[in-house]
Amino acid sequence: MTAQPVGRRRIVAGTGLAGAALFAALAPKAQALPASTTRVGLPYTVISVPTDSAVQAGLKAWRTNFNGSFPLTKLLFGFSGTADLKTPLEAALGTGQIQALRWEGLGKRSTVLRWSSATKPLLSAYGLLRNFDISDLTLQSGVSGAKGLYLRADTQKTNQDGALRRVEWMGSWDYGIGLDGQVSSANLNSEMVFDQPALSNDASFTRGWLVSGLTRGISQQNQFLNYVIRDSKLEGSHGDYVVLNYGGSLNVEGYASWIHTGQANGGAPAGRMLYLPKGSNGDSVMFLRLAGMRPELRGPKSVFIDSAWSGASCITIDNLRSAANAFKFPTATEQYTFRGDARVSFRDSHLQGFVGLHGSAKPRMILDNTQCASSQGVDWTRATPSAGKGIVRTFASASAANVRIR
Repeated sequence: MTAQPVGRRRIVAGTGLAGAALFAALAPKAQALPASTTRVGLPYTVISVPTDSAVQAGLKAWRTNFNGSFPLTKLLFGFSGTADLKTPLEAALGTGQIQALRWEGLGKRSTVLRWSSATKPLLSAYGLLRNFDISDLTLQSGVSGAKGLYLRADTQKTNQDGALRRVEWMGSWDYGIGLDGQVSSANLNSEMVFDQPALSNDASFTRGWLVSGLTRGISQQNQFLNYVIRDSKLEGSHGDYVVLNYGGSLNVEGYASWIHTGQANGGAPAGRMLYLPKGSNGDSVMFLRLAGMRPELRGPKSVFIDSAWSGASCITIDNLRSAANAFKFPTATEQYTFRGDARVSFRDSHLQGFVGLHGSAKPRMILDNTQCASSQGVDWTRATPSAGKGIVRTFASASAANVRIR
């Protein structure tokens, strides 16, 4: 059913009792207005039926009501149910940049968009999004290795200044959010907020939940940076969560419950919560600040951080509380890995497992008021070779000469 304009009010694909009730609930109350005031009515385009055709009709209706690049309504996925989508979300949007996109659902687990393609992303945004906000949805994979939100940016067409709020991922994904760009022109895809993101216990990722530098080998993707993850509940099954293939400058703050449950992996928790695989990146991009996190490392293959960042980087880890499951593991395992010459500090933390230094790494590392769970027999006052029991252990030709424990 096509949109029915009433002033600026639109109810899409559902004009029966449910549509009328929603219209009545959201319509403004009548009142006298000054002569200089214009009544704009309901500021939403509403999709009220969870079907692929209704979603596409709603997107088309929303896209036709613009002032240049600015939408004149928000888009409400106004249904409680699961929409099995066959068509990518951008199909009705065209290629012109959209400023101030606002898409909302009724709440995660209430409004569910199920995507069943391992070849096409649920949403492809090539320079499409500026000042965007997407909130209160669950994205569910209906096929193994589904592709999620693909954001491509270069000097000609850029994405920037966006937020995903209270968005959840369920099921098996290749990636949840992929930031990509071209060899010589990748630029922006920057300044983004991930506010109260969530992963269901069965969520898994082949390449990662958030991947910056989706196409490897393009150093220009160092232009992708400035992200914050706030109040996160990443409690998925397995796979890597945050992957910064090039730079990143990331802050993780607020409460942060990160877990590998192993639910969809035969019960085996596995993956890297933070993976920084490339050592040499651009200046001032390799910065990571983690504050107040409480990950649960439920198995030896669940790794908190694996970093190859170089000495031009800075990794600050404050008040990391990762020892909740240490009592289950009488033998400490390596769950914090550093392969480069990074500057790293652990402050006021309580760890499960030990820190491993690899290769020819000569990092500058400080562990300040940081201890390990006593049940694992780690001597948190010492850095020792791999055969020892110190909180920091070296492998191959790595050196602990610049490690300070206090």
